[in-house]
Amino acid sequence: MDFWGFHPDAVSGGGGPVVDPNEKTRRFLEASGCFSDAEGNLVLYASEDSAFNSGHHQINNTLHYGSGSFTNGILILPVDTTKGRYLVFHLSYNCNSNFNACISYSLVQTALATDSTLSNVILPDYDPLFGITEKMAAVRAADGAWWIFYHGQEKEYIRIKINEESISPFAIQEIGTSHFDSGPLPYGDIGEMVFSPQGDKLMAVTPTGVVDVFDFDRCTGFLGKWDSLGTVASSIPGPDNYYGCSFSPDGSKVYASEVFPFSGYSKLWQWDLTAPDIRASKTLIFISPDSIEFGQHQLGPDGNIYISNLSYYNFQDTANYNLSVINDPNQAGLACNFSYASLYLEGRRTTYNLPNLPNYSLPPLVAQYADCGPPRRICPGDSVLVGYPDTTGGAVVFAWSGPGITSPGLAQQWVGPDSTAWYYLTVTDSAVGIPCGVTYDSVLVTVAATAELPMASLGMDTTVCAGDSVLLRGPAAPSGAGWLYAWSTGDSTVQIMAAAGGSYALTVTNPASSLHCYMDRDTIAIGVFGAQLPLPAQVAGADAVLCVGDSVLLGAAAVPGWDYLWSPASFLSSATVAMPVSRPAATLAYVLVVSDSASGGACGEVRDTVNITVEEQNLQNLENPQDVEFCVGECFLIGVPGVSGLAYAWSPTLGLSSPNLSLTKAQAAATTVYTLTVIDPALQSANCRERRFLVNAVADGCNRPSFIAVNGDGIAEVLDFGDHAGRVSLRVFDVAGRLVYGDEDYGNDWNAAGLAHGLYVYRVTVGGDCPSAFTGKVVVMR
Repeated sequence: MDFWGFHPDAVSGGGGPVVDPNEKTRRFLEASGCFSDAEGNLVLYASEDSAFNSGHHQINNTLHYGSGSFTNGILILPVDTTKGRYLVFHLSYNCNSNFNACISYSLVQTALATDSTLSNVILPDYDPLFGITEKMAAVRAADGAWWIFYHGQEKEYIRIKINEESISPFAIQEIGTSHFDSGPLPYGDIGEMVFSPQGDKLMAVTPTGVVDVFDFDRCTGFLGKWDSLGTVASSIPGPDNYYGCSFSPDGSKVYASEVFPFSGYSKLWQWDLTAPDIRASKTLIFISPDSIEFGQHQLGPDGNIYISNLSYYNFQDTANYNLSVINDPNQAGLACNFSYASLYLEGRRTTYNLPNLPNYSLPPLVAQYADCGPPRRICPGDSVLVGYPDTTGGAVVFAWSGPGITSPGLAQQWVGPDSTAWYYLTVTDSAVGIPCGVTYDSVLVTVAATAELPMASLGMDTTVCAGDSVLLRGPAAPSGAGWLYAWSTGDSTVQIMAAAGGSYALTVTNPASSLHCYMDRDTIAIGVFGAQLPLPAQVAGADAVLCVGDSVLLGAAAVPGWDYLWSPASFLSSATVAMPVSRPAATLAYVLVVSDSASGGACGEVRDTVNITVEEQNLQNLENPQDVEFCVGECFLIGVPGVSGLAYAWSPTLGLSSPNLSLTKAQAAATTVYTLTVIDPALQSANCRERRFLVNAVADGCNRPSFIAVNGDGIAEVLDFGDHAGRVSLRVFDVAGRLVYGDEDYGNDWNAAGLAHGLYVYRVTVGGDCPSAFTGKVVVMR
């Protein structure tokens, strides 16, 4: 631990304006205190008058202590050196109305622009009738706080405990020899009181011969085993007028020196606390020159004991400009190597006083105290190490409690609470025992609130159309949060317009903390979709008229880079191909949406409509033309009577008199299959506007009558040529060519009357719109 101790500038005193050091010296008779930093630089000091800074200026508002000189009259304890706060305790006669000696203290702050006293407090009297003696000493308590001891006018050791700026009520323990100041013993209340460097013993001396040494419990504050090493005088002057005292660095030896050398000489004595008979170990170390008094003792950081000298009757005496030194105070007897007036004070003078310095470096009593460390602040999901490593090699037991503690016996813990939580540590040093062997500490681990954490989410990378821009927006800060925005573009606004084809980064910072979660960063890449191949002008195809049951191929050939979607999807072979087949049951319009495949249509979309008209056929009930048989060269009628409003067409047309009439004349040279197409001009679809009939015109060889049997049996008795469209003319000739019969309007009734048995030739002519003629032979049989 750092040592704060004796500083030469403080020895010479100070106060008010800076004055000559020798002048300041005259203000220090007995009481002084000082405090230096770890490098020995003076921080502040106090005299019997007031408290002063390192520049020897009086600190504002400090009490003017005054009113008497006190042996251990000043004591300075650090409260918080990082803030420059110190407690300055002082003995005074100005504390109460009884004018008894009492204790007051000042809370001093030296770290401000102007050093100042924050408060002045007077401690209550331990007894309304009695003041205190000139003794005040401090020692580190077992828990690192401070015990301050002062003494009453009898056997009262009065103690208070100081923890930072908190001061406990006083407690009294009666033990040891009385320090009564009265009658023949007028100086029983003066003399030093000091703690051993180890803090385990207390020593007090008086000019009345008192040399008391006690064991001390730093945990409870109680004095224990008492060794009375002096012999109380019956009157003053007398022998053993002790004033200054000290412990050796190892605590094995004690020293006491005399004052008031009425015999002309002061003496320095040593006792060995390790000797079987401590009183008998008393050894005279040194006798002072004539009229030289030994003042207060002080154990230095180098292990030497320094003793002030005073020639009270000659301030120019060498003794007043030097300190005496015990160079080897751990050694017994004269081996302690005492050196009289050997440390020159560089022209400064001293009196009885040396600074009242407790052992600031004394560590706590237990091997290791409970210490969770400072409050911690973490990000959600993080963990933090609390506590400190075990420096005792297992001499203490650690016990942690709090959320997420899995190994409570470890000295340090990684903790990561889901929300702000307290963690508690108990450390037990069984070697010290209860209560000081058990120490406690706690630490608050604060988890940053979600609302305080910026989330720089710019979304997924995206691709946009050429020439487009994108609005990029950072998270909105909570009201009053003051988040900072830093874009890779140099912008510091919450949002920016970003052009296509680039990478953009955003860093959002909450300046409220340096935690990593108080800063978030995100990056987004903005790409550009490529150009598409051009589509046909009429991408959905041409309008069409269908008959019920017909199908049609829609659209045009597919173009790479485009997606196709037809609606409605009814009656289509597929709604997502470029050229689907449609077989609609009713008239409808198909809408084709063609969109850019890469952008999902964002960068290109074409719409086209194709109208499909569905017609119903009205030709189902037409009369069906009959097949015909004919004789070659014969003119005959084919077809059916026409229906108004319909059109007709025959094929082939060869031999037909009127190929566009439903009923026409035909004169075929051979068997022919005719097609009659019936057309409804009111319709457009081929399958609905037309109906075809096949008519077979069969040339059957015409087995015309070849004989007439005149026998009365009714069979073949006439020459019958069947029905013809026109008037029939018949002429019959014999083999000699003579006309034997003729009829210009033949009715199939000639029975060869009057003709002999034999062969005859006939000629038939058919008139009318379809004229024809043919010849043949007939046998008349009788």
